[in-house]
Amino acid sequence: MRVPTDKEIEEAKEYLRQRLDAELSMRTNLQIVMNEAAKQIIDISYRYKISPELFRFSANRQLQEEVDAIILSLLEIIEDYTYTLAVATHEDNKDAIITCITRESYGKTFTQRAREYVDRFSKEVETAIAAGLLLNLSKDKLLSSIRQSVKTPLLNEHVQRAISKGYPIISRLGVQESFGVGRTVSSWTALSDLTEYAVAEGWMKHWELQAKACGAVGFFVMRGSSYPCNICDDEVGFHVEWDKLPPYHGHCKCFAVPVSAI
Repeated sequence: MRVPTDKEIEEAKEYLRQRLDAELSMRTNLQIVMNEAAKQIIDISYRYKISPELFRFSANRQLQEEVDAIILSLLEIIEDYTYTLAVATHEDNKDAIITCITRESYGKTFTQRAREYVDRFSKEVETAIAAGLLLNLSKDKLLSSIRQSVKTPLLNEHVQRAISKGYPIISRLGVQESFGVGRTVSSWTALSDLTEYAVAEGWMKHWELQAKACGAVGFFVMRGSSYPCNICDDEVGFHVEWDKLPPYHGHCKCFAVPVSAI
């Protein structure tokens, strides 16, 4: 079995760069659509004039329905962005890519996980709005604080201030302080990890299919980053099992160089 040439290694590196650009685009678009959904929910909630001490979406049936519609739309937009960026220009392998990233994994599909995380986002925004109403904040100031605390929403300065004034809004609204695999505390982190990983898997599925079509019998994995990672270190080297393609974890930057028999 021959070793990869310098040209083949550089081609694999360039493909990784393009894949990482697609992942970054996913993160940027996710931030935009989540901010817009938060803005819409704030606008609607402030319009209903619910008593701050009693505020929750379910306090008004129509409010709850409008929020649910925004959350459903957010889910659909996130799915659309994810599938679009996972396929990118690789339309010839679109069906295989979509099948790959939407498969059931560890008991749940991509959509089931995304649904859980957008529902969590709804609870985070509900908590922030409850604080905003109690503190008589403007809608713009509240939205700004949601953006600033996106990675730790329950530590939002206004949420914590409301709690310090004797309003236990987190417990009153029944918000879990952490959730999911790894016990994350942010819907943004969960959705970002989920969607970026799906985009990466989509790109690598195309890389696999293209390599096989060109006669590759395996691939050589190389590190694309310098930070310590035992998972990635263990995978460096030649593989013939195509299910061993990177990424090996979220934000993995290993790259695979297809290897032909001759």
